[in-house]
Amino acid sequence: MKVYAAALIDKSLRSSNAKLQKQLSTEVRKSLKASRTAIASQELNTFIFLSGKKPLKKNMDSKIIEKIEEEGPRKLFAKYYRNNRANMQKQLRKKQELRETSKIVKDFIGEIDPNIAKAFEENLRKISEELPAEYCEIQSRSYVAFWDFEEAHEFRFALSGFDNPIFAGSNSEFQTKLASLVDKLLILNFFKVFLKPTNDRLREMNEALEKLELGIRGKHYKTANQKLQEKLELFLRILSAKLSGLQDVEKTISRIFSLFEVVKESLIKYPLKNDSVDLTGEILEMASEIGCGKELLTGIEHKLQQCQIYVRDYLDQKKNDVKIAKSVEEFKLGLFNMAELSTDLFVEAELLKMWSDFFGADLPYFNFNTCLFDSKKPNMIEAADDQIISVRGLIKNYNLGRTTVYALRGVNLDIRKGEFAAIVGDSGAGKTTLLNCIAGLDAPDAGVILFRGKDLHKMSDITKSKVRLLEMGFIFQSYALLPHFTTLENVALPAVLAGLSKNLRERIKALLSGVGIDKQAKQYPAQLSGGQMQRVAIARALTNHPTVIFADEPTGDLDSVTGKQVMELLKKFHEETKTTIIVITHEQEIADYAERQIKLEDGMIKSSAEWKGKVFIPDLCQKTVPDVS
Repeated sequence: MKVYAAALIDKSLRSSNAKLQKQLSTEVRKSLKASRTAIASQELNTFIFLSGKKPLKKNMDSKIIEKIEEEGPRKLFAKYYRNNRANMQKQLRKKQELRETSKIVKDFIGEIDPNIAKAFEENLRKISEELPAEYCEIQSRSYVAFWDFEEAHEFRFALSGFDNPIFAGSNSEFQTKLASLVDKLLILNFFKVFLKPTNDRLREMNEALEKLELGIRGKHYKTANQKLQEKLELFLRILSAKLSGLQDVEKTISRIFSLFEVVKESLIKYPLKNDSVDLTGEILEMASEIGCGKELLTGIEHKLQQCQIYVRDYLDQKKNDVKIAKSVEEFKLGLFNMAELSTDLFVEAELLKMWSDFFGADLPYFNFNTCLFDSKKPNMIEAADDQIISVRGLIKNYNLGRTTVYALRGVNLDIRKGEFAAIVGDSGAGKTTLLNCIAGLDAPDAGVILFRGKDLHKMSDITKSKVRLLEMGFIFQSYALLPHFTTLENVALPAVLAGLSKNLRERIKALLSGVGIDKQAKQYPAQLSGGQMQRVAIARALTNHPTVIFADEPTGDLDSVTGKQVMELLKKFHEETKTTIIVITHEQEIADYAERQIKLEDGMIKSSAEWKGKVFIPDLCQKTVPDVS
């Protein structure tokens, strides 16, 4: 028998999450009366996953299962969510930026009509009271539990997002192991509770923008009353800032929606149902809701752009019919509609931004994992004879305060001996992190890296240092030359450190001549141009005859002409020596020098293709290995 459970957490609460994870493991172990080694837990993205196993001697009654769940994991999660809700309410009441901006808005609309100010204050309570309650509701209903009775060939799911949450049946209904579907069912359950409130939020935002767009047209007003005019201008700046803060919402929520494609593809083929719920029908209905959500996001994005322009140009006399009100009363009357509509927009913009930030901080980077609970991790993978580097299930995250950066998300990659490969991607795609991990400069959180058939990160620090010194060469964007060493001394340094002094002078002279800087042998870095310094860096990388050269944005600090010269030099060296070269770049022109281009996007490899003549051919033969965490 195997048991799996999972639910949402607030990723930013690191100490609380660690405590919860420990309590959950202890409670599940006690409930199942299992050994410590039989229980596993892990934090994945913004969820906590638990797994346990125990031989099943007799069938378990459903009431016993429910009791184990209610008195164990669900009870602990419920307490966690209650505390989280209370803390969130306190934080929102004390949120400095919200307090200051809402005060500015209230001061202005109070001048226009005190009743609008009172209504605005009531609406603000939605932020501090209703929003945490909605979060808590979604978190509470995110809980899922899976019982895999292997001995009896039966299963039992509890998907708490559904009104009738229990699904049971025979394991023969599945074409794969139940464990491989846990994360898909978890995300399906999440969408069940996430979609409706999200689409409701989008509809309210869409309506608020639509009303403001209509209400702000026509005659615009300003006043000769300096104090009142200053309040108007400050009010407009706050409103503009709130609208600007929504610019990434469409991208963030769309990326969350995109997770559903994997869920739909994985689960639509299984006839899972109970007395009142058919999961196939639910999946199709959710797909339709996501379609509506995408339409709303498109509409919001368009209206957002228009409203930003309207608000920004409200007092621009060249673009609008701006009238100076003859009296304060005329000014108040002229601004009444806009003030009323803007306060609604302020609240809805704040709610949508917080909603997007809360769920969008981690979920868009969720990585489906077919062997999430597989104890057979790929620490014994074997590399083919022609591969110098093999990477499997590489994961690397960085915790920055309350934020997590998902730098690498299950990367699988093979680099052949003698290959010239370019890892291409935009800034922040994870290129440098990947290079640092496969070169042994940084340790991954999970996954395996084989260098010449050996697990790089199982080596001691001393062994890794020797491998980097003798087997790897590095070319950095910023050159990394020692300022008090001459060109000759910088190039000779790796050989000196390695104790490879035999014929050193002749070798260094040959290297300097080969990269075209033999005349600058006695000059210091400060006396060299950027192109010359990068040539020194290339020569230094070649000093110990490495088996692989890593070049991280080697042309990043160079002009286009010098950059081409550097790449031509690398290409020429590769053709002559067949040394493996891995170039990190965001420039397509630089990537085109390589034999193979590996496209990295959001910490995942999106494509890999190699040159065949003048055409790129996708690397269809590359083995796909399940992500591992």
